[in-house]
Amino acid sequence: MASHVVGYPRMGPKRELKFALESFWDGKSSAEELQKVAADLRSSIWKQMADAGIKHIPSNTFSYYDQVLDTTAMLGAVPPRYGWNGGEIGFDVYFSMARGNASLPAMEMTKWFDTNYHYIVPELGPDVKFSYASHKAVVEFKEAKALGVDTVPVLVGPVSYLLLSKPAKGVEKSFSLLSLIDKILPIYKEVVTELKAAGATWIQFDEPSLIWDLHAHQLQAFSHAYSELESSFAGLNVLVETYFADVPADAYKTLTSLKGVSGYGFDLVRGTQTLDLIKGGFPSGKYLFAGVVDGRNIWANDLASSLSTLKTLEGTVGKDKIVVSTSCSLLHTAVDLVNETKLDKEIKSWLAFAAQKVVEVNALAKALSGHKDEAFFSANAAAQASRKSSPRVTNEAVQKAAADLKKSDHRRATTVSARLEAQQKKLNLPILPTTTIGSFPQTLELRRVRREYKAKKISEEDYVNAIKEEINKVVKLQEELDIDVLVHGEPERNDMVEYFGEQLSGFAFTVNGWVQSYGSRCVKPPIIYGDVSRPKPMTVFWSSTAQSFTKRPMKGMLTGPVTILNWSFVRNDQPRFETCYQIALAIKDEVEDLEKAGITVIQIDEAALREGLPLRKSEQAFYLNWAVHSFRITNSGVQDTTQIHTHMCYSNFNDIIHSIIDMDADVITIENSRSDEKLLSVFREGVKYGAGIGPGVYDIHSPRIPSTEEIADRVNKMLAVLETNILWVNPDCGLKTRKYTEVKPALKNMVAAAKLLRTQLGSAKEQLKVQVTSTRILRVSGECCVDNNKWRRFEKEFPIASNIDNKSITANYEGGMLYIKHPKAIAMTLNGSRDQAKPTVEAPRPQPRRPTQKSDQQPPAESPRFQQMPKSDQPRPTQKSAQQPPAAAPRPQQQVTQKSAQEQAAQQVSSKSPNADKQTEGKTTAQAQANAQKTSPKKEKEGNEISEAKKDSRKTPVPEMEKELPSEHANKKQSTSSPDSDNVSQKTGAKETAGSSEKAGKVAGPSEKQKTHGDAEKKDKRPMTENDEQEGYREWVYSLAMELKKPKKLMNLIVAALLVVVFVLYAKHAAKQPIKELESKLP
Repeated sequence: MASHVVGYPRMGPKRELKFALESFWDGKSSAEELQKVAADLRSSIWKQMADAGIKHIPSNTFSYYDQVLDTTAMLGAVPPRYGWNGGEIGFDVYFSMARGNASLPAMEMTKWFDTNYHYIVPELGPDVKFSYASHKAVVEFKEAKALGVDTVPVLVGPVSYLLLSKPAKGVEKSFSLLSLIDKILPIYKEVVTELKAAGATWIQFDEPSLIWDLHAHQLQAFSHAYSELESSFAGLNVLVETYFADVPADAYKTLTSLKGVSGYGFDLVRGTQTLDLIKGGFPSGKYLFAGVVDGRNIWANDLASSLSTLKTLEGTVGKDKIVVSTSCSLLHTAVDLVNETKLDKEIKSWLAFAAQKVVEVNALAKALSGHKDEAFFSANAAAQASRKSSPRVTNEAVQKAAADLKKSDHRRATTVSARLEAQQKKLNLPILPTTTIGSFPQTLELRRVRREYKAKKISEEDYVNAIKEEINKVVKLQEELDIDVLVHGEPERNDMVEYFGEQLSGFAFTVNGWVQSYGSRCVKPPIIYGDVSRPKPMTVFWSSTAQSFTKRPMKGMLTGPVTILNWSFVRNDQPRFETCYQIALAIKDEVEDLEKAGITVIQIDEAALREGLPLRKSEQAFYLNWAVHSFRITNSGVQDTTQIHTHMCYSNFNDIIHSIIDMDADVITIENSRSDEKLLSVFREGVKYGAGIGPGVYDIHSPRIPSTEEIADRVNKMLAVLETNILWVNPDCGLKTRKYTEVKPALKNMVAAAKLLRTQLGSAKEQLKVQVTSTRILRVSGECCVDNNKWRRFEKEFPIASNIDNKSITANYEGGMLYIKHPKAIAMTLNGSRDQAKPTVEAPRPQPRRPTQKSDQQPPAESPRFQQMPKSDQPRPTQKSAQQPPAAAPRPQQQVTQKSAQEQAAQQVSSKSPNADKQTEGKTTAQAQANAQKTSPKKEKEGNEISEAKKDSRKTPVPEMEKELPSEHANKKQSTSSPDSDNVSQKTGAKETAGSSEKAGKVAGPSEKQKTHGDAEKKDKRPMTENDEQEGYREWVYSLAMELKKPKKLMNLIVAALLVVVFVLYAKHAAKQPIKELESKLP
């Protein structure tokens, strides 16, 4: 009976590849030395599997960084920025794509399905020139053959490669990546032909995307691709491998119908429904590669159960057509249990790492063919029984605490908006507060101290003093950099999950149980073997110590229950959510102890929340429900003034944004920079987020140091879609893997960017943002300053008529009025009718933003205990209905006479308020006249209309905004800004309002109906009010100021004297209405 392994770990039993890579990157070793280490590892892996009796041994599963990046290199799909000019791709280009360099950012990195492994996302577009640029698959096959090992070369399948890619920068998001299939198939044919010529008899295509919920056209792409490749398959056996989940029925049908394919691989550990599909029908004469040995966990296989499963398939498939295999690549498990000499013997007997799983595969294959190793099976059965009956697995007190959770344990008592207000009073943070994610560089000296302490080579006192010294150094560095909310740097922690697992009951730990996460980065997941509890505080001492070194807020740093679960090897004898609830209760105790110790900001990282999301949509709601509740349990008991942060790492979060909102954290920091800011797109599309948020402003996984300007530009993009008072400035992730020579300048530039933007934002009296949502709603929002440091938020929404092209809408804010224009100037007026006019939309009234509402998530019915979990009491955000505020009538004003083009141009210069930019104020009348003379007769007429509109907006008191804002704020002119993707262009000042270009269209003015109403108002005999008198004085000041700017006037001195007199009168009348009275009129 044949046996097969999908893939094998690359790092080596003692992380040999990791150290070789890092030595090469640091310039301490040569490329030849790195290649020698890699060749030795490959050789030992192939020989190990051959000695274990595996028939189908994989090759080309080794990688210096990532197998998808290897495929990108094979296809020559190198982004142009890396300067590749053809030929075989070398280490310089390869590692630049993976890690970036001093001048170029790396390609995006994201999670590989629902694992903790990361892959490098290909960047593709219609102009990519594919070419056969890496012969790695053929080279490694020949390398194994020279060692006497016949292998199965493994390639990432062509369709999955495209589905795992993304459109390159500048390529339309609607671009179909599958349209490139016919461009890459010739290269696949070439690779297959070379492998066949080299002596390959089997080739494995990994097509894991078949487990997704695919559309018909995507499934058709598989049929098309393999039909095209069929001619190159002559004389070969072809295996198409899937893993990580069930294959849906329609995908199963497509897969088993592919032309030229000899066998199909399935995950039968997670894919229980796939097992039913196989029993229901399997192609005659084809091979079934049955993945019955778990490649995702470290528990010894229940051999009796697996053998029973295999035997049930014999009648459907045929004994000679079944190949025993792993459920997926063993890349996701530790390498070899033999190296674990310190592990508890009983627990060790329950485990199997990659090397042991290879033996299990062969034992099952032999047993299925009638050559069962009775002693091996008996030892396995004894280990299974021991695990089920061991008293160290069950803790009744822990199980009772989880079962007794009440509704109040699942959510904080007050809304996030109320909490943020209380927290700001206590923390007094500036706008755009800066922070880091948690960890600081782990130097060789620091690692040595921890290692010697564990080996008992130094005393506890020496260890504590060394860690305190490191914490103090990190705190002082952050103070020097002027970071607002500090971290202690986590010098006592080797890993963000292992550190906590070591202090929780129910966990076991390995010495060499390393698993690759990305590149050379490895993690050593703890093993959750029993019920979880917290015997004593875990972080309070170190956080309190750090807080004692500074008066600034210090974050307490914890890892959340979902992340601990997803980054551990989890017990498989109870539902995962039950284990997660137990961890949540332990973290809850720690959170409350930190609060009692005076820590006012506590970060509970949920870096792996998205990672655990099931791959099938039908299973996702169940997971998200208990995952969100687990997080909320951890902080449900803290005071409103305690600010709860959370952090999430590399993933696609857009599809779970509502669950992220439902977590109800006060602040979330999240990966953003390396994913082309995809996170921001959800906010452009109308999702509202009321809590604090810090999308990462630079990539910490690259040695490249971003400039201040680059970071400021990135933050400005965020400000286009997020409110100023909720935005935080922080890196993408922790700084543990970086060097201080990289961290210091990067953080210095980050803080400088935040300060630069604070200055810019603080100098503006009104902050206005205009967005066009996908539902054709014009959203106007922002902040207005009502006192020195007091800001109020406002938001209004207006419908966009169906005959208006979003891309041509422009907007300008001037004198308390919002002008919106379009070339055709056809839009819905405020009373709902269409008007062929230049519509003026009244500036929105500042108003507090309502707290975001969230959706009820129904708990699934699968588990009786789970049904007791309370529902979320805040429904998911819904699209706000269009608001059409009534048009307010203008105040009485004197008749305005038509002026010449020259005077109109001069008037445009004078239209700025006294607070306007000094450069604009400095424009001379001669310059204005010269500009006006250049205007054609047609445009002169248009300019007159425009200036008239400007005069109306300046001389007519704004009905709402001027009632609400002090005069020095109400007349401040602020141009709007919005992201390109929202199709709202950005212009400034008089340029925007002038609109002299016919292409740009005319400036929006009042509709005819409004003008008529205004004329009627002019005849009103209503007595002048104090506000009217003040407005008149203000206009006199503006007019006289303009007279002073005309050098040809002989009466300048007289006018100047008159200006002083009028200004005194103006000040006298202005004093009659105190600022407090104006403030009282604000909502």
